[in-house]
Amino acid sequence: MIDSIAYYIIKVLAFFIQLLPIRFSLAGARLLGHITYFLRIRHAQTYANIKIAFGNQLTPKQIKRIIHANHVNFAQNCIEIFYFPKMNKEYSDRQVVEVRREIYDRCIQDRTKGVVFLTAHFGNWELLSQWGCFQGHPIFVVVRDQKLKRLDSFLTDLREFHGSTMARKGVGIKVVLKALNNNGLLGILGDQSGGKQGVPVTFFGRRTSAPQGVVDLAYRTGAVLQPSFLVREQGPNHSIHFEEPISIEKTENMESDIQLTTQKYIDILEKYIREFPEQWLWFFKRWKYSWTKKIVVLSDGKVGHESQSMAVSNLMERLDDLDGDYHFSSEVVQIQFKNNWKKMLFPYFSFLMMPFAQGRLGWLKHWIEKDSFEQLMKVNPDFIVSTGSSVLPINLMLKKEFRCKNIVIMKPSFPFSLFRNDLNLVPDHDRVKESKYVVSTRVAPNLVDAEGVKVKGEELRAELNLDHHQVVSLFLGGKTKKYDFNFMQFKKLLDQLEGFAKRTSCKLLITTSRRTQPKFEEELKRRFKNHPHVPLLIIANEHNPNGAILKMMGAANVVLVSEDSVSMISEGVSSGKDVIILKLNKRGLASKHYRFENNLKNQGVLQIATPDGIRHVLDTEMNHRRTRLIYDDNKKMSERLRSLV
Repeated sequence: MIDSIAYYIIKVLAFFIQLLPIRFSLAGARLLGHITYFLRIRHAQTYANIKIAFGNQLTPKQIKRIIHANHVNFAQNCIEIFYFPKMNKEYSDRQVVEVRREIYDRCIQDRTKGVVFLTAHFGNWELLSQWGCFQGHPIFVVVRDQKLKRLDSFLTDLREFHGSTMARKGVGIKVVLKALNNNGLLGILGDQSGGKQGVPVTFFGRRTSAPQGVVDLAYRTGAVLQPSFLVREQGPNHSIHFEEPISIEKTENMESDIQLTTQKYIDILEKYIREFPEQWLWFFKRWKYSWTKKIVVLSDGKVGHESQSMAVSNLMERLDDLDGDYHFSSEVVQIQFKNNWKKMLFPYFSFLMMPFAQGRLGWLKHWIEKDSFEQLMKVNPDFIVSTGSSVLPINLMLKKEFRCKNIVIMKPSFPFSLFRNDLNLVPDHDRVKESKYVVSTRVAPNLVDAEGVKVKGEELRAELNLDHHQVVSLFLGGKTKKYDFNFMQFKKLLDQLEGFAKRTSCKLLITTSRRTQPKFEEELKRRFKNHPHVPLLIIANEHNPNGAILKMMGAANVVLVSEDSVSMISEGVSSGKDVIILKLNKRGLASKHYRFENNLKNQGVLQIATPDGIRHVLDTEMNHRRTRLIYDDNKKMSERLRSLV
């Protein structure tokens, strides 16, 4: 029914269009192109494709100009097809300028084998076959079947009016092979994706696929590969550009030969697209199958949050059993707001602008620091990863800008819970239901693995000569929005640890974080600087050696972690060491944080202690070591990440 309706509408439309002068009809087509542009038909995907190709080489305004011109050109292509029966050689000679015509003549005159005219969805590619007919050399054209059969048949009649032959899959390809073997001429499009089984090529800096059959036909028949592109100059005026034939170097490796030859064509195509970007058909997902994956990690400046995001990024880079030779690369963008009140107001502003975010990321320069903004404008991601509520809106904006996939390590709060993320990694204590887009984890993603920690620990033990000593590593956090250590409890903790170290001759390794308040740092230095039982004291705000956390965990028999950091607790649990959470205040943390601690305690993963009870817990852990359950969520996360890639 739909097929018949579409057939009669198009046939009647074609009849009336053919009665009008072509310049008049093309003017109407340009108006139609303006309308489809302002209606934003396929606008988002087209914009994203151009961003993928050109990155930050083009401004949003330039990209929109290309999209606008692209709509206008495509509308003229559609109308021009209806005029094919009205065209002749005189029309062609008047409206089409030939660039390097001698290349075409040489291919035709010296023909001792078939010729494949290799083109793309560029300019009005349909007109190339008509031009060939007017030169007295009709060609076979490989086309795809359309879903609407009667309409497809009508369009085929228009294309074949002057002698070209449309060849389809199946029987048509057999005819094409016979024609090439008999020194015939073939026109074929080679610019779209080849799918998972296509030929791997590099296109605009990304490893993607191209159709294999394009070069395969020439390879098997010995036909000449001659790239040709038609460029619309203005209205009905066109120019045909002929490139030198692509040589096919045959070796014992046919697959490699086809790949190298296909790459030569893709390089020529990219040159034309860069020169005439408005002429190429950008509407479709050209990079749907791509083996180059760029990961952008958005950091809010919190070490724990960045560590969680980097853990997911690293996990993605280590994925195995992927179908294809993937190349992952990642970069971290530090998001710094200009001041606290802008940081506070930004979520409200970003929620309102979210529907209009694509092409308008320039608005961010009013909210974030210049360095952050400039770095953000240079990214060209396939995946965006972030942890923390302050950077979640920017994550969603980039997702919309590039139509890429995003990963959020948190439970989004309202109103951003209304937007769908491609993957949410949410700790158990947030009480979420798993789904296609949500994975529940027992601990926060982190960069720690038991084997790696062991190696680092052995290095530190050798460095500090700790081979014959038991070691307790203490990791101190500090102030959050509503939480800070109780100073009296902190001093009591240090008393207990110092006494335990003297009694057992164990060694204490201590590090603070950037959140640790100065008075606590001073107390640590006063007590333990040059202390015989403290061979390592790191004040992170003064000096924070790279890799110190992994080394300290690996060297430890027992790991002590202050209760304020979910990230540090998660790292301790992942290390496989005995972990004790230190309670240094009675309140100030969210209820879900206490659920997180108690869940792990109830499952026998760690202990919780106050300064008063720490010596007893340490005695128990040192003298009665148990096999700890190592929570490894990596396998679970990897499975979901693999499906996302």
